[in-house]
Amino acid sequence: MLRRAKTCAHTALVVALISCSGQGSGSQTAVEQGVLPAIGSPVAHARSAARRASGSMTTDWDSFGFDLQRTNYNPYESTVGVNNVASLQEVWSFSVGRYTVWEPIYAYGVSVGGNSTNILYSGSSDGATMYALNAQTGAVIWQRKVAKRHITCRRGTVPFSIQETPAIDRTKNLIYFSDGRDKVHAADLATGAEATGWPLRVADSRHNNMHGGFTYNPANALLYAVTSSHCDESPWYGRIVAIDTDRKRPKIVGTFFTMSGNDTQGSSGGGIWGPGGASIDPATNNVFVATGNADGTVGQQQNAPYAEEVIELSPLLDTVLGNNYPANIPQEKHYFDFDFGATPLLFQPPGCPPLVAAVNKSGMFELYDRASISSGPIQYIPMSVPSGTGSFIGVPTYDPVTNYVYVGLPDNEGIYQPGMAAFSIAYNCTLNPTPVWSAQFGPVGSQDVTSRRSAISIANGVAYISDYTGDTEYAFDAANGTQLWTLALPTQSDEGTVIANGMVYVSSSNGAISAWALPGMAEKLRKKAVKRPPGRSDQVLIPDRFGGMIDLGGPLPRY
Repeated sequence: MLRRAKTCAHTALVVALISCSGQGSGSQTAVEQGVLPAIGSPVAHARSAARRASGSMTTDWDSFGFDLQRTNYNPYESTVGVNNVASLQEVWSFSVGRYTVWEPIYAYGVSVGGNSTNILYSGSSDGATMYALNAQTGAVIWQRKVAKRHITCRRGTVPFSIQETPAIDRTKNLIYFSDGRDKVHAADLATGAEATGWPLRVADSRHNNMHGGFTYNPANALLYAVTSSHCDESPWYGRIVAIDTDRKRPKIVGTFFTMSGNDTQGSSGGGIWGPGGASIDPATNNVFVATGNADGTVGQQQNAPYAEEVIELSPLLDTVLGNNYPANIPQEKHYFDFDFGATPLLFQPPGCPPLVAAVNKSGMFELYDRASISSGPIQYIPMSVPSGTGSFIGVPTYDPVTNYVYVGLPDNEGIYQPGMAAFSIAYNCTLNPTPVWSAQFGPVGSQDVTSRRSAISIANGVAYISDYTGDTEYAFDAANGTQLWTLALPTQSDEGTVIANGMVYVSSSNGAISAWALPGMAEKLRKKAVKRPPGRSDQVLIPDRFGGMIDLGGPLPRY
């Protein structure tokens, strides 16, 4: 497929363009890469020993990635940590049905029948039901069945319903979640009752699907939802919408179509696929998205209008504040679809300007200064082989205690190996391309084989990740990479782990959720817990476009 500009070769490993002040140097300086260290440095070990030792604080995990910036970092956990995560014991398990959301969400201290109750919320495409589970016992507090439809995917059909990770609105005591007809539901956290004026349709479900997570900004009561296609079945009309939730009846007050650049529907293409949907800067309330490809079947370039770009928008989505198509994305003769199946990570290391990072299916890690997105990335690093199969997708993680950025790696590329790696921040506010530590695990991908990793969740010094078809959950010391815990999963997983108030919640793509706690707490809770066998995944195979097969009993092709 043609692109706007001739791109540089994939062998142009790393380029850092700015100093720590965020100003351009005027020249491109190649940063020489080294060799992966076998284990974390002494400095990393010292940081691990000096982790936060404050008292316990209760918290919600109210949307994908824990916060609006999608850092995947919970700063309030103080119970489960580096020294005891290996002793976790299962408390309960439950299945919400196949093709579960990208990760559950969690609300602390909801009043249910006058009792303060911690609730875990999750749903799935196949199950088409949103569940509110007692987070300590696994008991079903309420469940809501919603619309489901079957859609064509590469000569097969798959069910589609609840796919976006929900979001919680504590002010109005609501949870927002999707269905198979592109409607947004608003249910009472405690009872599941639909709020007045809801559900609200955001798109024509014949041509659009809701994949990424919802983003609710309590500062302005705006809820953001995104749409894309499924398996690039033409036509589709990618967009992000802003919903005013403070009205008596909710209303869409802003829309940005990626193929037109405004609120008017353009040509086909340009979905927003990232598991976290949009990211928000709490200081400005500006909205950040990374977009998918245009519809090449109708004669467009893959990056036409605002496709395949990192974009900053005003809160009402009516002004493009910055946008960029990275010219470093490689061109491969037999491979294409090198777009963003990603959600931007917003973070600001000490002494640095606000930054934004995103991963691209071409294998590139892109880093921007938020003040100059339109000028292009200040650094790019090829961390994965170029592939349109959706291996290098999702969102990186940032831990402000270690000051590291963490990236899940799907395959071999240069010095990088399948698993995950932690990167320190250099003097010029870019990433040191040689990881502080790395861990090799899970399947090895290729240009034709999908092998993505889950989001990396960090709490109290522990980094949690699952390895897709390896059917395993891992926990590592976030400071030095020491492996602390593993858990065999019932099937493959690319769902994020939730850690809140002394408990850990692990999901698999077949809908199985298990809850874990330290021995004393686990023993106490198991006496009240509801025990159920986890769900299973029946293998149903159809051909893919690369000559291989897709297992419809496994996770949906989320790209």
